[in-house]
Amino acid sequence: MLGAEITGLWCDYPNRKKHRRPYEPPFVVRKRNVERNRVKSRRRLLKTFWRWYAKNKHRFQVEIEVQQRLDWCLIFNFVGFNPEIWSRLSSSIQEWEVWVDNRFEGDRDNPENAWAWPKSIAPGKYIDSSLLEEYQVVRNSREEIWEIGIFEDFLRWINEDLVRARWVEIRGQPNRWSNAKFIFTDEKCEDVVEDDCAYTYYIPCRV
Repeated sequence: MLGAEITGLWCDYPNRKKHRRPYEPPFVVRKRNVERNRVKSRRRLLKTFWRWYAKNKHRFQVEIEVQQRLDWCLIFNFVGFNPEIWSRLSSSIQEWEVWVDNRFEGDRDNPENAWAWPKSIAPGKYIDSSLLEEYQVVRNSREEIWEIGIFEDFLRWINEDLVRARWVEIRGQPNRWSNAKFIFTDEKCEDVVEDDCAYTYYIPCRV
């Protein structure tokens, strides 16, 4: 089943979903800023993640390493994988995102993400408002919504997709569009390139 059939959020190209609200673009992780930006995480979603991660760390088939810890987000790399592939958990938009640095554009592409937006419907009762009504399940807390809708999806993607990924294919048109997707075979050959695609290149997932 397509994710859009559950969330009701559609897009014009694969592996992405439209957001219902704008969000701030990500930024390049710079190691020299790591230490000075280790601000104590005070946002509820981030605190919830740390508690969940402490209980579920053993389930991760790929170790995650925090590169920046800010008041509103966590940025981390995947140990053993290309540092050009990184991820962000944001409390401001209640979403985790996977980003791939685009060498050609000096920018980045977002091939994977997951979100959950808790909404109170009664005291102690919450639903994920990002889902279509027929898929909404009443939960007992916001934390439960985040754990199921964001953290478990993130873990599932790591264990089922990231561990199998061999390459990241990046295609685009300068100053117009770009798109990154993971390839799970040793060969780089893929389907037919779009007519308006000006460049295609590959980066290895593992280092």
